[in-house]
Amino acid sequence: MAITKQYWTANQIIQRVKDELDLQEETFIDDPELLTYCNAAIDRAEQQVIGIHVDYFLTYALLTLVNGTREYPLPENIYAHKIRRIIYENGSRIYTINRLRDWKKFENMAIEDVNGSSLTYEYFLVNRAAGFPKINMVPRPRETGEFVTVWYCRQANRFNTANINDADNVLDIPEAFNYVVEFVKMKCDIKEKRSQGQIQTGQYPEVALEMSEFLGVIQESVPDADNAIEADYSSYEEMS
Repeated sequence: MAITKQYWTANQIIQRVKDELDLQEETFIDDPELLTYCNAAIDRAEQQVIGIHVDYFLTYALLTLVNGTREYPLPENIYAHKIRRIIYENGSRIYTINRLRDWKKFENMAIEDVNGSSLTYEYFLVNRAAGFPKINMVPRPRETGEFVTVWYCRQANRFNTANINDADNVLDIPEAFNYVVEFVKMKCDIKEKRSQGQIQTGQYPEVALEMSEFLGVIQESVPDADNAIEADYSSYEEMS
């Protein structure tokens, strides 16, 4: 069965905003700025989606182990280090690579480096340089091959603000379309008032309403309670 869900483009969103605010001939705000507002709305929608439906953006990446190499970069588009599972698969040998959470993980790593007695890998995350978090494998791999699959939550798509017609400018949280439109309209209204020396007042109830409607739809898409859903332990990361 074909997918019938509507994936709105940045151009469609901007045109809707301009039509509803009669901005077609206005010059006080341009497309790149409108796209920046769209991305700000997507930031907020993404946080809500992940909080309610952790696997909404579930995806995976293959990781190639290299003999003697301990650290491996996280996927570039991972959301907040949210690893759902890491699987080792080499022929008939398949198992979950568990996260080392105990405070003794540093000692365990040092012991494994010397003794090399473990037959299975474990991992924990390290963040030694800004913007470059990595998976730290224990013990240090003694093999080379594409044996590891990292299941994780990716980030929502962001719009290219330099080109409104970029083919990748797609809102991949289609349930949030009306919220994004109302959020951008709010930002436009605030800018217009400020440009006229006015002080913005009010709470913009349309934005709150569309957020509520959007969250309701996302909540309904969560699997039934009868299903066993794996607990999300990502909040333990700071203590790992």
